[in-house]
Amino acid sequence: MSVSDLLRETGLRIGERQFRRYLALNALDGIARTKGGHYYVVGPVTPERIERIRNTVFSLKRRPGRPPPRPSNRPKFSGSGGIATIEGVRGLFDLWANQVAGKWKAWPADKQERLFKEIKPIYEMGQWLKANNPILKLDDESLKKWLEHGVQA
Repeated sequence: MSVSDLLRETGLRIGERQFRRYLALNALDGIARTKGGHYYVVGPVTPERIERIRNTVFSLKRRPGRPPPRPSNRPKFSGSGGIATIEGVRGLFDLWANQVAGKWKAWPADKQERLFKEIKPIYEMGQWLKANNPILKLDDESLKKWLEHGVQA
């Protein structure tokens, strides 16, 4: 008797793939596996054996599994599969800037200095874009306002 026939005999409402997963766990007795990975039934198939298989499968189905993943509060900015996009970098920067906005004035001087050293290349790139692209309008006052109030400004 094949494993598919045994599954039909038990009357279980599970797929053959799931049934084979239970077989791979060696949870069901009287089923052997060939070197090629095929399963076959060994011995007679009695009503008691079918009942035992059914109860085993029910107990395996009721076993608590892995809890579902918790939804992340962090927004996902990049849908490109690991390649950084401008929208993704900007989104992460805006997220960071909203956390820092208005709070950086209370920081110690050395921490403020580190912050400005990190932001300086981004600011310089903005200034370069402003000088070389007349479409973009970025002035020092709007940058300070943006740093004060975050992205909403």
